[in-house]
Amino acid sequence: MRKIVVTAALAAALAATPSFAAEKTADMEVTLNVLNNCTLTTPAVLDFGTVTDVTTATASGAATVNCTIGTPYALSVGMGENEGTSGSRRMVNTAGDLFVPYSILLNGSAGSTNANGTGADQTQLLAGTLQPTGPVAAGSYSDLVVVSLTY
Repeated sequence: MRKIVVTAALAAALAATPSFAAEKTADMEVTLNVLNNCTLTTPAVLDFGTVTDVTTATASGAATVNCTIGTPYALSVGMGENEGTSGSRRMVNTAGDLFVPYSILLNGSAGSTNANGTGADQTQLLAGTLQPTGPVAAGSYSDLVVVSLTY
């Protein structure tokens, strides 16, 4: 009985399959356009910590850049909201009347970093150094700096 059912099903399947007399072909192009793209991640805070001696305080962190393979980019650190008249970075106290000068080096340089994307995360080192010109009053100091990625 089982043999008859399988044979009948096979016969029905063969009868339902159309037979073709000819074949035509055509080419179809497949394309993709990948745009240059980058992402930037920075530390939320470059923290000099709580200190008693501002002449030795340093801070470090890292920015992470990830760009499409071969995408040229430049990374730079702005002068901050409290830029001094001589073009120096300065943190200001909460009262807004006292300043502490500082510097931020990007990969050991005061300028920008230029590179090409690899498709993977690339770490760019940030190093801060306080540069007081004299005694510093106790208090909390801060600045807001923009890290820019252009590509």
